[in-house]
Amino acid sequence: MFRKGISEENALIFYNAEAIHTFFMRFPIDVVFLDKNMRVLRICHGLKPSRIVFCKGAFYAIECANGITAIKEIQCGDVLVVQHRKCLTLFL
Repeated sequence: MFRKGISEENALIFYNAEAIHTFFMRFPIDVVFLDKNMRVLRICHGLKPSRIVFCKGAFYAIECANGITAIKEIQCGDVLVVQHRKCLTLFL
């Protein structure tokens, strides 16, 4: 929140998250909702500021740079692998 953007190399992961809001944000983001097995349930492309999105059954929600889900060709049904380093990296 309150930042001017998010780099393509960074993402935020939330646990126990069936909903995400973009209040107080200044830029659109992509949001990926996943189940406990890291399977993609829903993708919200270019979620604008001051919005709320829900995904029933989601356990994880990942906020990333606008357009990154299209660049990485992430689709519903994909299983993501999270690699922890200095920053979070997503791999299909």
